[in-house]
Amino acid sequence: MLKTIRLSSCISVQGEMIEVLQDGTILIRDGKTLYRGRPIELTEEPVRAVGPTMLRLETPTLP
Repeated sequence: MLKTIRLSSCISVQGEMIEVLQDGTILIRDGKTLYRGRPIELTEEPVRAVGPTMLRLETPTLP
C-alpha cells in the first residue's frame, strides 16, 4: 500500500509502507531507500483557505 509521510515541514515522501512503529511513525520504501516519518492523513472535509489565496503581481509598465 502506498503511503505519504512528512519528513519535515517542507519535505514529504511517498512509497510502499513497510512497518508501523510504536511511536506512530511509519517506514516506507522508495526504491532502495527506507524513510521514517509521520504519516500524512487525508481529511474528510476540504481545507478552506483563510484570506487571499493568490497574489496578483503587477507587471511594470515601461515609459
